[in-house]
Amino acid sequence: MMTMVKKNYASLMEIQEGNFVPEDKQLDIKGIECLTKSSKSEKTREALKKIVLEDILKTPVIDQLRFVKDIAIFEKQIVESLRHGSKEYYKPVTIKAANTYDDPMRIQGIKASIAWNIIRPDELPAINLEERNAINIAKVAINKANIDKIKDTYPIIYQNMNIALDREEFKSGIDAIAIPMDVDVPDWLADFINYDIIIQDNISGFPYESIGIQRFGKNNINYTNIVQI
Repeated sequence: MMTMVKKNYASLMEIQEGNFVPEDKQLDIKGIECLTKSSKSEKTREALKKIVLEDILKTPVIDQLRFVKDIAIFEKQIVESLRHGSKEYYKPVTIKAANTYDDPMRIQGIKASIAWNIIRPDELPAINLEERNAINIAKVAINKANIDKIKDTYPIIYQNMNIALDREEFKSGIDAIAIPMDVDVPDWLADFINYDIIIQDNISGFPYESIGIQRFGKNNINYTNIVQI
């Protein structure tokens, strides 16, 4: 599978230096970040590699409709996982101490950690911004127009959200919140999860164009070059 970017490709290596390569070692990926980089969740990399193998590299004829269907199934799996409180599709990030950055508020992980520290209830741990941290980042949509939905069910969280949104750095709303690695996703966050953005984050960078599929529009809808007569 060739891409539009130099030295970005995926292939099957069946023989190497005269020896047969075991089937589970045949996939060779160079440069395609959504399949290789730790900035994508391990679950995402595994799912996209499976699609590359089954729908592209191991099929004699690429079926675009099957590919689009499998991507759609994967997107649905992401949504279902998020709804069940899983963090496996959140973005894993390691941040340094805030004072090591020239402009900490330009660092998504720092800003998301500040949002967590303000909004969380006292029984959940804060993120110590004076040291290095491994966190998960959840993409959310929290603003003055939508926080009333938890006003009665989570009054303390509602109050804390108001405090956060009154700060200059969150005047346009909160689009990401950090969750410590050892903390479960709190129930009060469910109403604010931005499913579309998390899906886009997980599948962005996949070279759809390499098999004749274009993605247009703000929601990155898949379009094939198949024409039905």
